[in-house]
Amino acid sequence: MIVPAVEHCTSGKDRTGVFSAILLTILGVPRDTVIQDYLLTNRYLLAPDSLESTRAQLQRIFGLSEPLDDASIKTIMTVKPQTLEATLDVITTNLRLL
Repeated sequence: MIVPAVEHCTSGKDRTGVFSAILLTILGVPRDTVIQDYLLTNRYLLAPDSLESTRAQLQRIFGLSEPLDDASIKTIMTVKPQTLEATLDVITTNLRLL
């Protein structure tokens, strides 16, 4: 029996992104596709129409008196393929889980 599943996170990058990558890998999705899926985070979290929402969330989460500038937001929120690749390599090699 196939049962649909949904996962949700407010930011969808670090823990959720890694969880999604692990799940997709276990399901047999090729690594290149997993990486490309992870990189969609940049498109959605840093899109012009999402930037203000991300700015407000970061200001609230970190208790900042002033909102962050665009460069700071991009530094905090950008995901890089090398990060996920290294994470999956450690899980695969050292933990032998994938």
